[in-house]
Amino acid sequence: MFYSDADSRTDDDVDVFLLAGEDLAKAICAGCPVRGDCLRWALEHGERWGIWGGLNPRERRHLRRRGYGLARAS
Repeated sequence: MFYSDADSRTDDDVDVFLLAGEDLAKAICAGCPVRGDCLRWALEHGERWGIWGGLNPRERRHLRRRGYGLARAS
């Protein structure tokens, strides 16, 4: 989970992400104001686990294989 302002994150947010299924995590990401930044970070750093920017690892690999670079991450 990525927040531009660390003060906006709560322990409850972390608990939801740790306990939630993929669908719930993606639903939370859908309304996040930093979704694009989060996805960009995951792509830049080759993040292999979890939901980042609303995408799971398989979906992020698919983006990279299809040539969707960082410019299209937001």
